[in-house]
Amino acid sequence: ESMRNLIVNLCAGRPEIQLTALVGDLDEGARLVQTIPPEDYDIIISRGGTAEIIRTVTSIPVVDISLSSYDVLSTIRLVENYPGKSAIVAYPSISKMARLLCSVLQSDLPVYTVDTTQSLHSVIQSLKVQGFSLIIGDAVTTAYAQHCSLDAVLITSGIESLESTLNEALYIYDLLSVQGAKESLLRKITQGGNTYYAILNSKGSFCWENAALKERQKLRQFFKNFITTVSALEN
Repeated sequence: ESMRNLIVNLCAGRPEIQLTALVGDLDEGARLVQTIPPEDYDIIISRGGTAEIIRTVTSIPVVDISLSSYDVLSTIRLVENYPGKSAIVAYPSISKMARLLCSVLQSDLPVYTVDTTQSLHSVIQSLKVQGFSLIIGDAVTTAYAQHCSLDAVLITSGIESLESTLNEALYIYDLLSVQGAKESLLRKITQGGNTYYAILNSKGSFCWENAALKERQKLRQFFKNFITTVSALEN
């Protein structure tokens, strides 16, 4: 919810962005995405494990909210003097950076990587049995840790990280818009008039053809014979 408020405030000053902000972790986030019409949105922005799951249920490009090294470093420094046993539990997008920073800092703070809700629950339950009392991670991780009566510290994405993600989303949108315009123009060119277009493989099978060519069976056969003859000569 706090990150939703941050990104809403950032987009309020950016009229080029039309934002719908929904709150939902992991499977709930994926469920929310499946309720929205795909044609109404160009880009989805999410974070960590939720972003990874959303990619499996939609064809809309998903931009992962980045975590800067400063975001993770700040959290590691925050728990340095914690008296009990602590560990970082996170999805790959966060755990890779955390492991690298711990190595650079020569910190013995253990880092565990999870990729599903089930593995998250299993790891945290195991750590609790081992005597760990503080879990560091994303919103899903810390929520479950607290549910298990453990202390938890959330790794948050700062304003700079959110701004960087918005800029990346706009860049991807611009690329997709240019590509979409090119494809639209190509469709208009190839579907109109009396010009015939086709894509065939080396065996003379049609992979694609425009509507004008579909009605010309003799011409289609000519294309097929031509391609198979050329392919035979090359071999």
